Amino acid sequence: MKKLLTLIVIASLASCSSDDNNGNGGPKKYVTDMIVVQNGDTDTYHFEYDANKNITAIERNGDPEFTFTYEGNTIQSVVTNPETGEGIQFVSSGGRITGYTGVLGEDLSPVSYEPQNNRYTFSEDAIQVTLADRDIARIDYYDRQYFSMNYANAKGPLYSVPTENIFVMTLFTSFYPFLFTRPATSFQYDEVGFTCTNTYDSDNYLTKMILEADQGSLYSITYVYSEM
Repeated sequence: MKKLLTLIVIASLASCSSDDNNGNGGPKKYVTDMIVVQNGDTDTYHFEYDANKNITAIERNGDPEFTFTYEGNTIQSVVTNPETGEGIQFVSSGGRITGYTGVLGEDLSPVSYEPQNNRYTFSEDAIQVTLADRDIARIDYYDRQYFSMNYANAKGPLYSVPTENIFVMTLFTSFYPFLFTRPATSFQYDEVGFTCTNTYDSDNYLTKMILEADQGSLYSITYVYSEM
């Protein structure tokens, strides 16, 4: 879970007017590449899929970064270091995560779920994750708000992906500021604020986010899709 706390320092988005468009209908598109530019440095992330259109691997600049295994449309494991095989294995019951352990055999850590709040608690790490549908709405760490996000009624890069517990992917890869089923309209990381300008295609899929921090840091994220 330490990787979770390596979150890229991104926060507070203010979306453009097209965020208010309805996100329903139209073709199903799947993100194949995500291009992140900061201060002139570019990282390209490529996404691989299985026959069910679940993401099985993410590459960074051509090198393996993360891999995922599934039972149906439910993530069973996240490998965060393909070279060593290190990662997280999940235990589920009734479609809900009840525990997790290291892929290499570490002790099982319990996970509880509050249906009234759509919230998971990872007890060993004192982390609570509250969901908005399938996306992460808030993360609390030792009872302190660590991250929060609001979403638009439009289509994000993971909109068409059928994975039921897709928040597991974004949480354990620390991609939750960039990857979501609905585009972000605002989010907060501690006291750091970011503003954004979002661009959409004719089917209302997010194609570009421009993020600018209060301190002046600038990120540009471009999403490339395929209808597969």
